[in-house]
Amino acid sequence: MKRMVLCLIILVTGITLLSSCGVDFFSGKRPIDYDNTKWVSSEPDIWFTVQDRISIGEITIDGVTTEIWVIFDFGNGVSFRPPRTSENQLGYYNYGLFEGTCEFSKDRLIVTITRNRKRFLDDTIKEIIFVREDM
Repeated sequence: MKRMVLCLIILVTGITLLSSCGVDFFSGKRPIDYDNTKWVSSEPDIWFTVQDRISIGEITIDGVTTEIWVIFDFGNGVSFRPPRTSENQLGYYNYGLFEGTCEFSKDRLIVTITRNRKRFLDDTIKEIIFVREDM
């Protein structure tokens, strides 16, 4: 009985430490961890490059090209936003074009759309697949 209580205490302590010390389980897996790369999707037409952990690119829809910043959070979330300007400075985090959750691999990024603000993307687009290209 004492052994079981001791094991339970060790387990609870371990889980508490892991969850409270800021462990980044996706470190080394996100596109921003692969410097000097380009990530390309053909449908829709989106690309972004990664340099110094910053990801900037473009999306073209119906012949209109929009510059984007691709912002990865510390989990598996991603947000596609226009560049920060003086007009959107104060409410910048409300200016996301669309957001999603990611499945990471070394050469592919699959984004499942979770929020499509102002219907920026066509409603039929539920998933975007990016393929990595070295620059």
